[in-house]
Amino acid sequence: MITRHSLGPESPIPIGTQVSKAVNPDEDIFKWFNNRERRFHDYDKCGMVIEYSNLRLRSHQAYARLWMADRESNGRNGGIVADEMGLGKTIQTLVRIYDDKLRALAAGEKLSPTLIVGPKSILIQWDEEIQRFFLPDKKPSCIIYHGPNRDVKYNEAHEIRNVSTKKAQAAFAVNAEHRWCLTGTPVQNRISDLFSLFHFLRVKNFSNAQWFRSNIEYPVTKNDKKDVAQANRLLKLALSHIMLRRLKTDYVNGLPILVLPELKIQVRHCDLSTPEREFYDALKARMQDVLGEVSKRSERGNLRLHSTAWVLVLRLQQDQTKVKYEDGSENDNKCPLCSVRLGGSIGNESASHREACVRFIETAKRFGKNEPSSKITTALNILREIKARPGNEKTIIFSQFTSVLNLIEPFLKKQDIRFSRLDGMMDMKKRNKKLNALQTDPNVTVVLISLMAGGTGLNITTCNNIVLFDLWWNPAVEEQAFARAHRIGQSKTVNVYKLITQDTVEMRIMELQDKKRKLALNALVWDDHENIKELSNDEISQLLG
Repeated sequence: MITRHSLGPESPIPIGTQVSKAVNPDEDIFKWFNNRERRFHDYDKCGMVIEYSNLRLRSHQAYARLWMADRESNGRNGGIVADEMGLGKTIQTLVRIYDDKLRALAAGEKLSPTLIVGPKSILIQWDEEIQRFFLPDKKPSCIIYHGPNRDVKYNEAHEIRNVSTKKAQAAFAVNAEHRWCLTGTPVQNRISDLFSLFHFLRVKNFSNAQWFRSNIEYPVTKNDKKDVAQANRLLKLALSHIMLRRLKTDYVNGLPILVLPELKIQVRHCDLSTPEREFYDALKARMQDVLGEVSKRSERGNLRLHSTAWVLVLRLQQDQTKVKYEDGSENDNKCPLCSVRLGGSIGNESASHREACVRFIETAKRFGKNEPSSKITTALNILREIKARPGNEKTIIFSQFTSVLNLIEPFLKKQDIRFSRLDGMMDMKKRNKKLNALQTDPNVTVVLISLMAGGTGLNITTCNNIVLFDLWWNPAVEEQAFARAHRIGQSKTVNVYKLITQDTVEMRIMELQDKKRKLALNALVWDDHENIKELSNDEISQLLG
């Protein structure tokens, strides 16, 4: 999120206005956003050389320079820069900030600061880009600022897609004149993801929750062909005015928008060992019992049922790397699956339920922890393959779970593999130190990164290999992860290895993801938990079956 000076809210778009013929008004909005067909842009080659930097802008960045300036003129208040990850949204925004500084100085105007809001990792990225992009005597100063701002720019703006969160509410309350949203994935799960961006930008009609539900969200979800087409027309009309989106597959002036090395994605299937399979089956059976008890008391859309299902699926995923299940005394005397207290008086649960919890915990305690799991073994084998190549290639290992990263660490140490680590518990100074070690020390060849700490915003072109340790619900999250390495500045082929365990919940997640791409597992991230309510009890049973 980036805020700058605005002269007023966006003018309302009349309901009867027709969408431009440049787009198909009946095309599904999700397909419209993610269409990978080759698209062509004709941009004038102007403004590519800038006096305050020794770098030249690319053609698409030079066009963005003009487009963003136009979106801050004549009463317009900013917009959405939704270029695909790795195309240089940060550079484009820095140019807009500095160009406006030069304009204000020439006009003798007082310039207020720009506030840039984003995940912790983004702040490091912005500082690095400022140091790299500007000439030494032109670098703007960066400070932590509280209070009214001339501009607010929200980087990774999809982070505020859930309007009820404190994060989103704080963003909406910022006092600023111009507002910008930067995100490579403006639509991740559902149409309502866009409402928070409209609301932040204060686009009339579209920023009103009741109007948006009535004219956009409800027509799309009820799936009436005529109403869906009209909602798509309105939405595309608005976005064609306030959003700039280009993809890596686009062409500019007859040439590829960006020439990047090849991105190779391969799935590595992992077979569970016999002890792992026995433990997994015991865990799954216990989870089915827990889910069955909750399901008897729950109807479709019941939050408790879907909360329980969510926790159980996560447990099944974690099991594949031998995440330790604590016994009662170490875990506040609670079952790690259903949180039932194992001591004291019996509550709503039955005595047999408690006995089953105790049996599961005893099974978990007998399960060995000193040998690497099948997944960890596969990851270590991949690292050996990479080490055998010439050129000292480096690797990112992503996981949703910091507990999984904890399990991987000792096995890297046993193999004498030097590594860094980034997770949400680190302060900015420590994170910067870890990133610097990865980028400058040739002996540090691996970085462990948790999804929340580094899945977005980071520029890690030092690495050209990515291991996705566990399946992510949302393909947009995977694309964000790939883009940490596959972006401007990468000179090597980027290899992505997705680790999938055979005959486990991950296989069923992949199948259900294909069937429910728009609605179900794409929305199974905690911030979007409400969308799990769209899954029927039968579908949840299938997922955990």
